[in-house]
Amino acid sequence: MLSGAAQGHGVVIADTRRAAEGLANGTLTTPFLGEVDNDASYFLLCPPQRARTPVMYALAAALHALIANQKV
Repeated sequence: MLSGAAQGHGVVIADTRRAAEGLANGTLTTPFLGEVDNDASYFLLCPPQRARTPVMYALAAALHALIANQKV
């Protein structure tokens, strides 16, 4: 999944430990600030050129809304 996102085939929600290499070398980016504090944090990752697009903002907003409505 991470390699597909890095190649521009889509986005992935992933643990930053698994994405550390791609984040460090710039093939992946976290297009939005914030993380879920639940002992298993995941981040929305995508190629840097797609990070600040309307579709990514809409996806992040939808995910944030789902998390906000979640009963933990």
